[in-house]
Amino acid sequence: MKKPEVRLSNCMAGNPENGSHLFVGLPLRQPRLLIPMASSRTQSRSFGLYNPGSRHGKLSKFLGQVAARAGLMKAAGRLVAVPIETFNTTSAIRSILDRRMISSLQDRCQRAIGKRPFSVALSLGEPGRYQKVTAIMFDKSSTPLAFAKIGFSPQAGSLIANESVALTRLRFKGFREGAFPTLLGCGSAGSVVWLLQSPLLSGVPSPATLQDAHFDFLAELAGNTFQVMRPELWTIWSHLRYLADSPTLPVKAQFRSETAFIMHLRDEFLASSREGGQMPWPFAAAHGDFAPWNVRVAGNRLLAFDWEYYLSLAPAGWDALHFIFRVENLIKRKSLESIWAAFEAGAYRNSVARFERRSGVGIPDERFLGLLVILTIVLDLVPACICGEVRLEGIARS
Repeated sequence: MKKPEVRLSNCMAGNPENGSHLFVGLPLRQPRLLIPMASSRTQSRSFGLYNPGSRHGKLSKFLGQVAARAGLMKAAGRLVAVPIETFNTTSAIRSILDRRMISSLQDRCQRAIGKRPFSVALSLGEPGRYQKVTAIMFDKSSTPLAFAKIGFSPQAGSLIANESVALTRLRFKGFREGAFPTLLGCGSAGSVVWLLQSPLLSGVPSPATLQDAHFDFLAELAGNTFQVMRPELWTIWSHLRYLADSPTLPVKAQFRSETAFIMHLRDEFLASSREGGQMPWPFAAAHGDFAPWNVRVAGNRLLAFDWEYYLSLAPAGWDALHFIFRVENLIKRKSLESIWAAFEAGAYRNSVARFERRSGVGIPDERFLGLLVILTIVLDLVPACICGEVRLEGIARS
């Protein structure tokens, strides 16, 4: 495949003075995180691109940072560091993974903030149609200057464009209880879509339970974007109803072992959708992928990033339930069926009530909202709707 014209400069590519074109790939066998041959402090801070939710992932990140700070990674890099073009990756990003991309990011950062990055760390992302490259750029003193995203597929481009819309809209809302990145620039060149934003690396990783800072942020987001409408007029509702009525369900691979239970939830949704869809509901903007790995806490303020799944409208309380369900499933490793049983038994009622008190917004039917959130997760509907695709291939109805 011919590489697109991206108007990339080569002024920093292959600079022998700093070795910025050489990277240590982690893990060694199938690298996903590319650490530059730079100072130990820069290498340690490069792990800011890795935001695991599991205990194992957090331990791996901690050990990597310790090794970097101790200078062990820099020492090992003299033996294993290689040029960026050497890494074997998926076809979705292979055509942009070269020194020209590094130089292009440095150029754009310099134009946006007046400083040229000295080194760049990269994450190659999750393989799949939404895969994209993310990067943190540092100056000579290891201070993070900017965070970048680069997508090559149409789907990745749609998500990056959606995040640009989110950051632009949020900028004018005047948040006091939270913070989000500042959009520094965005654009496209050929089939490549890119976005540049300020880094959010202060504070500490979010705990796996909703705290006051989370509720204050979600309440302010709801208050700034509140409106009332019928769910049946909502785009994601329409797609969910369409899929629920179709012969197959495009369930994500990780949930297919619970096919029978998902079909049960589908049937419950269909049984209550007529009445629920016509009921006036409070709607507000939502992060869309609100979870511990997309949030940091700095004092009493919440720092929310990765707004690719931003929803300009979602039923109030969406983000709170999404956070709970993702933690229970991905961090605590609970099945969907056990999560739903706990939900129906009232295990998460206090969290929903706290959101209602903080926001002043009542949720008309908590159970119906739970159905919407969990089905949207297992069908991966938020990115599919953002990218304008509704996939009907999947699991046939029983």
